[in-house]
Amino acid sequence: MSFTAATNSPSPTPQIAVLTPAGRGAVATVAVWGTGTDELVGPFFQAANGKQLTAQACGHISFGRFGEEELVVCRSASDDLEIHCHGGIAAVTAITDALTAAGGTIVSAEEYQRQRLVDLLQAEALAALANARTEYAAVQLWRMAEGELRTEFERIAAELTRGETASAVTRLENLIATWATAKHLTQPFRIVLCGQPNVGKSSLLNALVGYDRAIVFDQPGTTRDVLTATTVIDGWLVEFSDTAGLRDAGDALEQAGMDLAQTQIATADLTLVVVDATVGKLPRELPSRGKPLEVWNKIDCLPPGIVVPSTAVGTSAITGAGLPELQQAIIRRLVTQPLDQGPFIFAERQLAAVTRILAGVQRGDDLAREIFSIIH
Repeated sequence: MSFTAATNSPSPTPQIAVLTPAGRGAVATVAVWGTGTDELVGPFFQAANGKQLTAQACGHISFGRFGEEELVVCRSASDDLEIHCHGGIAAVTAITDALTAAGGTIVSAEEYQRQRLVDLLQAEALAALANARTEYAAVQLWRMAEGELRTEFERIAAELTRGETASAVTRLENLIATWATAKHLTQPFRIVLCGQPNVGKSSLLNALVGYDRAIVFDQPGTTRDVLTATTVIDGWLVEFSDTAGLRDAGDALEQAGMDLAQTQIATADLTLVVVDATVGKLPRELPSRGKPLEVWNKIDCLPPGIVVPSTAVGTSAITGAGLPELQQAIIRRLVTQPLDQGPFIFAERQLAAVTRILAGVQRGDDLAREIFSIIH
């Protein structure tokens, strides 16, 4: 697919940015702005109403063609417009290639945000928003894009200026405390299922995600690789990993699977230690990392007299009993800081800056003005 312009764009050149994430999608958005925008895009765009691009009303959507591609263009000013086309990579590439060949300059979506938005915090919030995969994540990040985090930093700067150091330190510490949870608005929590063979880890994984992701078989050593599946619990994206049963290995391949399981456990946000409730036998060594949570599975088969410990969650992957309670327990372990009750930091740059400023304030440095480096 290629396009040919009738005229060349004058100098200085407009800038072009693809605002939607890379990959397949229903619709993609290409922004074009700067002096000469109409002259750059106009020769390519044939509107269905027959009007030239410069005659299209600002704020109205104009349907037409860009070469062979059907799309819409919306002008917000004579030097500012958006092109909304099919979301395929080929269509977006053809449009941007044509515009850059005609004299436009391609820049990143982050640069577009930096130039046009109120501050760096807003740009970071909108960039994170593009990667939000749940409604809850989108709502929380939108709050920060609307200025809630900026307002908090302005309060901190004002308190430091007035010499109210203790209050400012508390606010900075509270922001740092939000990072462990807030970073998972754009990246899933990682949960590993571990335990002895045949305790029902694979069945439990399938029950939690709502479809058959893992093979279920009653022979020990069936699961040797790490199987992953992603789902949403209470608005949070979580990635479950089903690992090999922990026992004395029957062969080198099974041992490799268990070694891989231990590696996954070491880096997990949460480990579900799955136990066969009819046996009640824990692995010889419980994981020391990953906030281990005991899950006694197969409670539908419990013999009389056996009770699930109060420290564990009882479930049945077959009947679904206990799954809502397990989901609630998972979220209680993972979401240590509620995010809907105040501002939070969500980018590594923000964490590094707040940590540095907090350390300086605690040393007695005058860092009121440094706060604004986070915003801008």
